[in-house]
Amino acid sequence: MSITLEQLSARMRQGEQVPLRHTAQVALTLSIPSILQQIVVTAMEYIDAAMVGHIGAAATASIGIVSSSTWLLHGMLAGLCMAFSIQVAQYLGADRQQDARGVLRQSMLFNLAVGLAAAAFGVGISRFLPGWLGADTALQANASAYFAIWSASLPFIMAMGTYAAMLRSTGDALTPGLISIFTCVLDIIFNFFLINPTREMTVFGQNLTVWGLGWGVPGAALGTALANAVGGTLALGSHTLHFVLAPMVHWPEVMAVYEDREKVLFSADGFGNFGSLTDTDAWADEARRYYGNIVGKYGTQVQTLLKKAAGLEIEMICPLHGPVWRKDIAWFLDKYIHWATYTPEDDAVVIAYASVYGGTENAANVLAAKLSELGVRNVQMYDVSVTHPSYILSECFRASHLVFISTTYNAGMFVTMENLVHDIVHHNLQNRTIALMENGSWAPTAAGLMRAEFQKLKNCTILDETVTIKSTLKESQLVDVDAMAQAIYDSMPKPAPAVHTADAPVEKNAFFSFSYGLFVLTAREGEKDNGCIINTAAQLTDTPKRISIAVNKANYTHDMIRRTGVFNLSMLSTDAPFGLFQHYGFQSGRDVDKFADVKGMARATNGVYYLPYSTNAFVSGKVTQEIDLGTHTLFIADVTEARVLSGAPSMTYSFYFANVKPKPAALTKQTGWVCKICGYVYEGETLPADFICPLCKHGAEDFEKLPD
Repeated sequence: MSITLEQLSARMRQGEQVPLRHTAQVALTLSIPSILQQIVVTAMEYIDAAMVGHIGAAATASIGIVSSSTWLLHGMLAGLCMAFSIQVAQYLGADRQQDARGVLRQSMLFNLAVGLAAAAFGVGISRFLPGWLGADTALQANASAYFAIWSASLPFIMAMGTYAAMLRSTGDALTPGLISIFTCVLDIIFNFFLINPTREMTVFGQNLTVWGLGWGVPGAALGTALANAVGGTLALGSHTLHFVLAPMVHWPEVMAVYEDREKVLFSADGFGNFGSLTDTDAWADEARRYYGNIVGKYGTQVQTLLKKAAGLEIEMICPLHGPVWRKDIAWFLDKYIHWATYTPEDDAVVIAYASVYGGTENAANVLAAKLSELGVRNVQMYDVSVTHPSYILSECFRASHLVFISTTYNAGMFVTMENLVHDIVHHNLQNRTIALMENGSWAPTAAGLMRAEFQKLKNCTILDETVTIKSTLKESQLVDVDAMAQAIYDSMPKPAPAVHTADAPVEKNAFFSFSYGLFVLTAREGEKDNGCIINTAAQLTDTPKRISIAVNKANYTHDMIRRTGVFNLSMLSTDAPFGLFQHYGFQSGRDVDKFADVKGMARATNGVYYLPYSTNAFVSGKVTQEIDLGTHTLFIADVTEARVLSGAPSMTYSFYFANVKPKPAALTKQTGWVCKICGYVYEGETLPADFICPLCKHGAEDFEKLPD
């Protein structure tokens, strides 16, 4: 009766007595492929010597001179591979899988570093080694070349040795043996073409011209090195790598790698990040700053790479720089599509100014105020003498409208502004609207110089409304600033106006008749917990269990879910008090810790809080898709956990308004507008059309005039 390695290992772990014939059987099964592999490794040097033999005895002798050195170096490195594999085998025997994986990762990194160091050492001494060994002068050149080229392949030899040792430690001795045989065959093929020159050969009676390089001994060494390189690549076991050329992202020789078993994309400089140890809230900004400054010039090349990656199922992105991305992959890819196509992320204005005595800075502030008066809410200002240009360049990749305001310095742009402008041009920014303002006491020239530089950019509109000031902005020039602000505002996209006709009226209150439920939506990011009230959630499918939630983008919980992809939804019951809505719905998690003083909370399996009281059930979701709805994001999620908490009826919108929300009778003496959702009162005769409730984030359409 035969026995497998798995059966033998199980018996040994259980302390059973194993007959000698069984251990001998397993030992023989494991040893034969290992013996074969060693024979093949040894044979490769003999193959090299034999295939150069017809060139002459001197060529064969050149390889023989350094063969002892290659044996010595290879044996030392093989010992390192074996040492790590013993540790892995011990951990596997103790059923400590995670520890075994840890040693494997350490061995790969360590052996790669050692292989590189050994390669550098071998190449470094190759010139002198034949002389040290007493070789004849006529043989030294070929011997040195052979040893140098063979040494250069040591990282691949170490990789093959590491993977082979690890596979054997798991009981798989066959795979490394087969790889060794394949490597040996490749060595013969490569040698055939690299050692010999182009020549005439007779094959089955036919005269053929066979191509060859005729490199002799160096060709034999190169053939072995190439075979080792292929063998080192194949020795990944069950992992399959796909290599994708990505030139100029951002180096000419860049290659991305995709591993299809674990669905990992090794993206080189793509998807890199500055500040990998900073707060995760800054990851998006730091990723954009990395892209804009490091890769931004090569948008066309990045688009090519994105097209190649579009068909891949990616669950993890491992860039050369920055954190490993295990979530929000679709969101990150969307960001890269914007950046690579030079499409603005936001309809926003970035004002970059260079001021010496404060007059130019004042003009920038006036322009920002004018834009705000017109309704432009997303305006960012940067002093180019204070802010590092990498941050301003990143903002230029984000915003749709750019304003550059510079004092004139030595008949040119101010130094820091000049550097910024040149940096933007060199990074090939496109598809932006640009406005210019200049300052100069007697000969202002900055605007013209900036315009000349920005005209080099593709698909950029430079507004005609240029403002020139002399030292300080004069009151008479406010009309010019107004004109610039108006031109910027007019060039920004506007939401489509609401259409109301006599035939098709749209009454907002009609939507309150929908049978909305009310829910507490909770999320967790790092050590931060937060929650908010939402009214739009629905089951989409039964198999698989899938739900959707719509969340206002102004909510902090929305941002946390975007970044983590995990949430809990607590279904409120009719016994929920108004204070609960005040707590979770009328304040922002950006300003307060909503769970600081809350008692009796519980966490679901996903680690996120849910409400165990005033609720009848909760559902845990993992986001699979996001749909941008303008003011809201629709999250589609797979259900990972769901539990019934009570038999109380669910809280609906209509029940909340009729029985829970206090009536605003006590407020009727005030002059102003009251929010129909949360009861917030805006004092004043006129409610701005773009007013947003600071508590519940609803717009002006959800306010009604208080009675006089």
